[in-house]
Amino acid sequence: MALPIIGADERLAQRKGIKGVIFGRSGIGKTSLLWTLNASTTLFIDLEAGDLAVEGLEIDTLRPRTWKECRDFAVFIGGPNPALREDQPYSQAHFDEVCGRYGDQAVIGKYETVFIDSITVAGRLCFQWCRGQPEATSEKTGKPDIRGAYGLHGREMIACQTLNLWLYPAKDRSGRLDLVEPPHLGRLMEKIQRPARPASERLSWPPVIPADPAAETASPTQSTLQN
Repeated sequence: MALPIIGADERLAQRKGIKGVIFGRSGIGKTSLLWTLNASTTLFIDLEAGDLAVEGLEIDTLRPRTWKECRDFAVFIGGPNPALREDQPYSQAHFDEVCGRYGDQAVIGKYETVFIDSITVAGRLCFQWCRGQPEATSEKTGKPDIRGAYGLHGREMIACQTLNLWLYPAKDRSGRLDLVEPPHLGRLMEKIQRPARPASERLSWPPVIPADPAAETASPTQSTLQN
């Protein structure tokens, strides 16, 4: 079997997906950003069951009501993780079982965007599920252990930890966006998918500072005293 090397041209030609998170206070217009997407190629995962902000928008929708359904939809849409054991969620076995219930994954092939509303409700469903798991019960007393539930909750949910200069958990890894952009998801995605500028124009390296010859020749005792 040949070494599975991905050539440079093949790697550059691969189409990469865009992952984003929208933060903002209640009522600021997060869900309304659905209006800025192509409804015919967008799948709306409506956890809130409160889609008045997009009333009248003709868009395909899924409405999971449990954390198990959330995980099933996630593996069906995103595919299996080959690094996981067969008994773990998001594994090949999980994917095969879900496909046995929902049918061929090709049914979602027409969708270019999956819009999930919201992380808050997903976290609530996840925590409710965690509280019913064995890890949320104390082995010594047999009583509920909220610490175990929070630990499992932290492993189930993924949090963004990278902050920008305004201390918001937001970062553009594409290098194509400005710090402030108009609130239009369709245009944002189009801008991210444009050809990248040459590396010399978008990357910078700190200048090389020559080492101090005196510091290099100092004895270990002298260096320790100086520090």
